[in-house]
Amino acid sequence: MRRIFFLLALIFFAALPVRAADMLSLAGWPDAVDPAVLDSFTKETGTVVAFDAFVDTDAFDRKLLAGKSDYDLVFLGVNGLDLLARGGALKPLDVTKLPNAASVVPTLRLAAGQFDPGNRFSVAYMWGGVAFGVDEAKLKERLGASAPKSWDLLLKPELSAKLKDCGVSVVDAPDFVLPGVLRALGAPPASQQPADQIRAADVLLRVRGNIRRFHAQGEVNSFAGGEVCLMVGRSRDLTIAVDRARTTGSSPALAIWAPRDGAPVWLDSLAIPKDAPNAEKALALMNFLLRPDIAARNAAYLRQSSSATPYPDQATSDKMFAVPVRSAQQQVAIDRIWARVKASR
Repeated sequence: MRRIFFLLALIFFAALPVRAADMLSLAGWPDAVDPAVLDSFTKETGTVVAFDAFVDTDAFDRKLLAGKSDYDLVFLGVNGLDLLARGGALKPLDVTKLPNAASVVPTLRLAAGQFDPGNRFSVAYMWGGVAFGVDEAKLKERLGASAPKSWDLLLKPELSAKLKDCGVSVVDAPDFVLPGVLRALGAPPASQQPADQIRAADVLLRVRGNIRRFHAQGEVNSFAGGEVCLMVGRSRDLTIAVDRARTTGSSPALAIWAPRDGAPVWLDSLAIPKDAPNAEKALALMNFLLRPDIAARNAAYLRQSSSATPYPDQATSDKMFAVPVRSAQQQVAIDRIWARVKASR
C-alpha cells in the first residue's frame, strides 16, 4: 500500500508545472510590451520571460489579491494598483536594485503616489492623459483656424454647438472628466467637495445637448471611422483610433490635442506580487524596462509615452494631475452626479 501511495505521489508531483531557474513569469494585458524587448532581456541575462496576457483586469486584480498567482512581475492600471497596494498583495520594492527608476518624470511620480503612497510597491511604466481626438478638417470648417486646444472646446456652449452636427463623444468615466472640468474652472481638480462636483456637472449640463454619446473606455471605432469630430478620451485609445484611420484612409485629418489647461493622467505601472517566486529576477526585468533606450523602444512600439519622457511636451506635462482616490461613499456620490449628466438632454 505504501508503495502504491509513493508511486501516486510521484505521478502527482511530476504533473505539476516545473519552472526553470532561468525563467521569469510576466503578466499583463495584450500588447503591454514589445516582444522584441523581452527577447533582448533574454539575450542580455539568459533569463527567459514567459508572458501571460489577460483581458479582464478586474478578475486579474482579484487573482493577485487572493495570492498564489505564480507571477513574478505584473503590469497594473491605477485601479489595480490602489486595490493591491492597500490589500497587501504587493512586495515592497528594493529601490537599490532599480537605478533606472530615477528617470521617471517627477509629475508622474507624484501622480502614481496618489495610488501607491511613497511609490513603495510600484514604478510607473507608460502614461498619458485625457485628451481631445479631433478631425482638424471638420473643426476648421466650423470654427475656423482658431479652435482652442483647451477644455473650452467642449465646455463653451457656443463652440461645442458648432460641432454638434459632426458629432461629439465623451468618455464614460466621471473620474477622468469631472476633474478636468474643475481644472478648467480654476477649481482644485482633486476636490472632494460635493459643491465642486455639482458645479462641474452643471457646466457639463449646459453643453449636454451638444454631446451625441458617452463612449466606453477603449472604444475607438466611432472616432476612427469619422462618426464624430471631437472625442474626449484617453490618449492611448485616441492614438489607436488615429493609427487605424491612417491605415485605412478613412479619416486622414484626425489628430490628438492635449488640453493646454491640464488634464487627468492615466498610468500603467510595474509591480511584484507579494508571493513572487523570482522577485530578484523581477527586479532585474523591471530595471531593464525602465532603462531609457529600452523604454524608448517600448514607447515606439506601443505608440505611448514612457515614464521617462514628458507627455506630450514639458509645458503640458507640468499641468497634468492625478485622478483623485475616492472613498466608496464619495464614489457613489460621483456616480449619481454623472448619471444625472448622462440622463439629461
